[in-house]
Amino acid sequence: MSLDDISADVGQSTPGDGATNISSGEADALFSCLADARRRAVLECLAERSEPVALDDLADHVASAATEPDRDGRDAQTDALVSLIHVDIPKLQHADVVEVNRDADVVSPSDRFAAAEALRTRL
Repeated sequence: MSLDDISADVGQSTPGDGATNISSGEADALFSCLADARRRAVLECLAERSEPVALDDLADHVASAATEPDRDGRDAQTDALVSLIHVDIPKLQHADVVEVNRDADVVSPSDRFAAAEALRTRL
C-alpha cells in the first residue's frame, strides 16, 4: 500500500469517524504529524484510553516507546515531557488532532484524531 492509497482511504472514510472531507493540505498536516515517533506514540496512547490523558502519563508512554538512547544522562521521561510541551503537542494541536486543557494538564482527541489514527494504524 502506498502513501497515496492511504491518503485516498482517509478521504473516503465512513461518516462520523472524523476523517471525511480531508483536503490535500489537511492530509499533508496529518502526514507531518505522523512523521515523528513521539507523536505516533501520543496517538497510540490516546487511542488506548477513553478519557483525556495527563501530560505526565503521555510522557511516560512516549519515553517507554522511545527507540533512541538517553543522551547526556538525562531522564527519558523528562526529555519526552519537554518535547511534548514545546514541539509535539503544539504540532498535533495545530493539525486539530488533539485538544489540551492547560488547567488540568490533560490531552484529548480532537476533530481530526480519527483521521490521524486511521493513518497511524496503516503505517
